Amino acid sequence: MTRLTLLLLTLATATCLLHADRRPQFWPLTIGNATYARLELALTPEEHTRGLMSRRSLPDDAGMLFVFRDTRPRAFWMKNTLIPLDILFLDAHGKVVATHTMNVEPPCRPGEPELLYELRLPSYPSDKSAQFAIELNAGQLELNGIRVGDTIDLHREQLLRLILQGTSTP
Repeated sequence: MTRLTLLLLTLATATCLLHADRRPQFWPLTIGNATYARLELALTPEEHTRGLMSRRSLPDDAGMLFVFRDTRPRAFWMKNTLIPLDILFLDAHGKVVATHTMNVEPPCRPGEPELLYELRLPSYPSDKSAQFAIELNAGQLELNGIRVGDTIDLHREQLLRLILQGTSTP
């Protein structure tokens, strides 16, 4: 791990601890060979549902980290998502249990019922129990050598503390 990466992670963790009443905007992580300084947090059911919908672009060092209260099999889809994404599912210890590249799907057609639109969307499952998911620009998994079985240090205790405290955005 580079010194800069270590410094970024230390500062993020320290900021979380110093401002326990404030939720951080980003959760920087080293994933594979890259540092993602702008991973947005999705901690609530509403944020889980919204995800990266309607985004027209995503910087290379950005993405979204989904944090769930429980560990169970999960599945994501590309509803109203305009950019292709890679997804990593992680267990409670940060071990990658599944990865997928999710392609952009045709939008809901005029006159198409919402339910039919949702039914035609492919599902991308974790296959095993997962407590975390990370979405990145498509191609990041291959570019950075991320594989099932890798472990990512998520700073799990601080993430779960944010959920339990029910913090709000600054």
